[in-house]
Order: sequence, then structure tokens, then C-alpha cells
Amino acid sequence: ILYADIVGFTRLASDCSPKELVIMLNELFGKFDQIAKENECMRIKILGDCYYCVSGLPVSLPKHAKNCVKMGLDMCEAIKLVREATGVDINMRVGVHSGNVLCGVIGLRKWQFDVWSHDVTLANHMESGGLPGRVHITEATLKHLNRAYEVEDGNGQLRDAYLKEMSVRTYLVIDPRSKDQSLNSRHVLKHRMNDGLKMRASVRMTRYLESWGAVKPFAHLQNRDGFAADPMVNGKPRCKDIPLHSAPCSKITESLDEFPEEPFSLPAPPLSSSKNKSQRSKFDEELHNEMTTTIDELSSKQWSKSEDTSSLALWFPKKDLEKQ
Repeated sequence: ILYADIVGFTRLASDCSPKELVIMLNELFGKFDQIAKENECMRIKILGDCYYCVSGLPVSLPKHAKNCVKMGLDMCEAIKLVREATGVDINMRVGVHSGNVLCGVIGLRKWQFDVWSHDVTLANHMESGGLPGRVHITEATLKHLNRAYEVEDGNGQLRDAYLKEMSVRTYLVIDPRSKDQSLNSRHVLKHRMNDGLKMRASVRMTRYLESWGAVKPFAHLQNRDGFAADPMVNGKPRCKDIPLHSAPCSKITESLDEFPEEPFSLPAPPLSSSKNKSQRSKFDEELHNEMTTTIDELSSKQWSKSEDTSSLALWFPKKDLEKQ
């Protein structure tokens, strides 16, 4: 179980515009998601500037402890590169613990896979009781590492009351890469950093993080060719999508004669900024007209009652609602 917090981010965020803050968070956490994938970890959630993930769920993995420790070291290295390249005073504080969890999906809305247990709480305190730029682990995690990493005493009980109360012995992982860093590479990074110190820290951060090229959320939706327009599904004619109705094609053919034979096609992605606005407005207008036509046609049709047919996918538990 890994908790990671960006030290100094709250102060940095106070100097950001809303747009800069969203871009910055997306680039940072997009990078962390890539690191998680590389290390077989699964992100559970993002809590402000805190990143929370696990390894060994939902499928058990024998190297779950090594995966989380390696991910923590990679996150610290990524933030270190940002700090050296931009001169912004931020760092990564990582806490890792190995134990048991209860996991599942709860709630009626916005379902999300989550984990709970005393060990999860302990992992959270391992982060808060850690040190910037270091991966802070418990003795339980150390045993699972099988001497894969060198460690030193963490003294977490001196920085966190919960760790002291639970008498948890902690350790700090020594990153093998710290022994291989040369002074020349550091001088190059510092020289590059000094070139842009006149800009605000948030601007330097945003520009540098955009060079990472994290995938923008929902970027694939801009390419409307990505939507399937094939009327054939598994070798059979695809039924038209009609609200509150999901009948086989053979039963609704007669009632669909008024619909176009060809599925509604979406325009190709824009080629320039000038065409972008016009094609978007055209797309929105066509979509609006298509939806309006469909709703009008549905409103004019005589629908059978739920007790007379078995082809309805949605029914009303109260008869007065069905009449309305």
C-alpha cells in the first residue's frame, strides 16, 4: 500500500491560475499513472495532491512490495527532475506498508474500487511521518523485499504520533540511482534551470510538465472517426437505439420505417482552427436535429403496455407513472 504526497505543492498552487493548476495536476498524475503501470501498481484514488495506490490487487502478485517501493523511488526521481529543471521547491514524500485490506465497491453513485483496513491507515501515517525525497517503509514491507534494497533507520516514530503509539519500526530506502549520479549532469540541469527563473514558479512548472506529454483525458473524443458506424454487430443487423425499448430487429422493423437506413454519421476531425469551430457547430446542429426528430417520432407512436410485451428493457413499478 503506497501513499505519496507532493511536498510544497500547496504553496505552489496558491500562485497558479485555475487553468495552470489543472494542467499541472494532469501532467503530474498522468506521469504517476504511467509509473504505476510500469511497476504493476493500481491507483486507488487521488486525494488533493496525494497519490494513493496498491500492488497485489485485484490479482495477487508475489513482488507486490518491490513494485510499490520501486514506484515510490520512480516518483521521487520524477519530482527531482522537475525541481532541478524548473527551480521550483517541491519534493515527494512516500510511505509504503504491506498488510491486509478489505476491498470492494460501495455506494449508489460514482462507484469506485477502494480499500480499507488498519494497514491502510498505517500506510497513510508512513507517508505523513516520512521525509521529502525518500521512500519510508515498515518492517513488514522490508521483510517482503528480501534484501532487494539497502535501507537505513527511518525513525518515523519521532515525526508521527500514530507510529509512536503503535511502536512501528520504520526504514528509509536507499535509491540505487543515488550512487550513480554524476556532478556533470547536475550542473547541466542547474544551468538550464537558471535560464527561466524570471518567470513565475507555476509557469515554469506548467511549461516543463507539458514537455512530458501526458495524455489528455478524453482526448480520443476529439477524433470523431473513432465512433463505430457499422450497422452490423456480430454478423447481425444492429437495432436502432430507441429510449426505453430494446426489442429484436425483426419485431420493430415496421415501426422504424421512418428512420434513415444509414446510421447517423459524425463529421471528420477538423484540420485547422478555422474549420474546427464551423465543423463543431455543424456537428452540434446535426446532432440536435437528429435527436429532436427521433424524440418527435417516438412521441407520435403508440407504445404497448409493459404487461403485453416482453421486449421492454425498462418498466415502471407504479401504474400511474406508466400512464404519465
